[in-house]
Amino acid sequence: MNPDGYKFSFESDRLWRKTRSYHGSPFGCRGVDANRNFGFGFGGPGSSNDPCSQTYRGPEAYSEPECDAVKNYIEAKPEVNWQAFVTTHSYSQVRIYASYRLRC
Repeated sequence: MNPDGYKFSFESDRLWRKTRSYHGSPFGCRGVDANRNFGFGFGGPGSSNDPCSQTYRGPEAYSEPECDAVKNYIEAKPEVNWQAFVTTHSYSQVRIYASYRLRC
């Protein structure tokens, strides 16, 4: 769900994990940690409001088109009894699983 960050991780920085968006950092820092950009628990423990941080949550929930697309996909299917969705990412060349409980 992070095509630009995935591509960048192969071309420039193998351990890059954030998106590649730019949100006006005075230091030119790019990207948002997509796992922390969803609305549920936005801005909670483990996230940062510093655009240069690896755990930067973004300026607001769903500011990243990747996260917004996931939300829109789920909301467009009200006939599905969504209980949760699971994401996976690989930072530090290990597999990490995260599940998010949906409040319906």
